[in-house]
Amino acid sequence: MGSRLVVHNFLSIGLIISKMYGFFLKKASFSLIQNLECRNIFVYNKLMKAVSLTGSWVIKAPLKSVYRIVTDFEKTPAYFPAVAKSLKIIKRNGNHLSIQAVTKTFGIPFQVNMETDLLPGKGFKSINESALAVEDETFLMEETPVGTTIHYRNDVTIKNNFLKLFSRLLIGIPALIFWEHCYIDRLRKIVEGKH
Repeated sequence: MGSRLVVHNFLSIGLIISKMYGFFLKKASFSLIQNLECRNIFVYNKLMKAVSLTGSWVIKAPLKSVYRIVTDFEKTPAYFPAVAKSLKIIKRNGNHLSIQAVTKTFGIPFQVNMETDLLPGKGFKSINESALAVEDETFLMEETPVGTTIHYRNDVTIKNNFLKLFSRLLIGIPALIFWEHCYIDRLRKIVEGKH
């Protein structure tokens, strides 16, 4: 069982890396990094510790509209099909949600257990655990004169010490830009078109 998991991990890593760089080559022609406001994105990595991904973006829509979309977790696969295959709330206790999800990383599905706390009118915080990693994710929003500013942070700890050596490739700037393209850009299309 253990050897099977190791082989699965290596195959998954190889697929992620190949898809990730295929995505980059495809998008490089129109200066994706500049267009996606990467000046606001900071990525740092300490070997054998969590990799922290942070970014901030402006959505030209009221906070209430943005909050309604990003916290409607069970509709996430419909809103953001490139990042999630399924999400199901299995337990709700006030603003705390236990969610079983199948998320996508460069098109590769991963089973994820999410323990999520809603912050009404502000966003959410979530601890997400898969076979590969544990994520401490914070998605906060604030109303601004031009719409809603999103402040995002995700501290990712890869469980396998050997695979941590590849963390820059797996969950560095490429992964954040991919997520931004599939989630933030999609969010803009959903909510900005209504206002």
